[in-house]
Amino acid sequence: MQKSKFFAILLASVVMALPAPSAQAEKVGVWVGGQFRENSYYTYLGGMSGFGQDLASESGFVTSIHLGFGQFDYNTVAVPGGNVDADQYSGDMMVGYRHNFGSGHITAQIGGEYKNYDLSPPNPLSQNDGAEWGVKGSLDISSRFTTNTPFGISGSYSSAFESYRTAADIGYDFGPVTLGPIGVIQGNQDWHQWKAGALLSNIDLGFAKAKLDVGYFDTTDRGGDDGIYGGVGFSKGF
Repeated sequence: MQKSKFFAILLASVVMALPAPSAQAEKVGVWVGGQFRENSYYTYLGGMSGFGQDLASESGFVTSIHLGFGQFDYNTVAVPGGNVDADQYSGDMMVGYRHNFGSGHITAQIGGEYKNYDLSPPNPLSQNDGAEWGVKGSLDISSRFTTNTPFGISGSYSSAFESYRTAADIGYDFGPVTLGPIGVIQGNQDWHQWKAGALLSNIDLGFAKAKLDVGYFDTTDRGGDDGIYGGVGFSKGF
């Protein structure tokens, strides 16, 4: 299947799987964004829906869909020219339970994920080449230490290419925006990466909430794959 057709099908699935917006409560949440660095980018689109409950205040079962596409390159002595260009795209669908409490929520989900890596030229030393289906699980916690100090912790693991991601952030709520540090550890069977930066979040644009982050990343098992990164994201509840 061509990449464009695959991504179009997944995008249509997000629209069809999530129920119609409600004017009375936030029954649907959607998000879109990207991470960028030199000669590399990763974009994402996703959504979460409850089964009739308000996601912001009521506990209950939830379902979510997430799509991603990106490109990157890295140096290696295993290929002619010493550099590999790669396309990556993925999609997952999960179900789980979201427990809301006074200052935040805990969400646990499980489901399936599809990942595909297309390397040019093919790298004989890379285990990340081609497509894999896998089982994926995730856990997300968001709360506050005090009224003005929100924090978030999230983690996920997929058997597709043994992929994992953990992230933690804490900030100070100034009212119009929240500012603080963020750290990420992520990778798979082929590479491992850490990121440390600053996160500016909860930016109210009226039509959506926005966030910006910038920092430094370092990737093991990839020569020269480290430096400055930046990211932007938007979210909206209906």
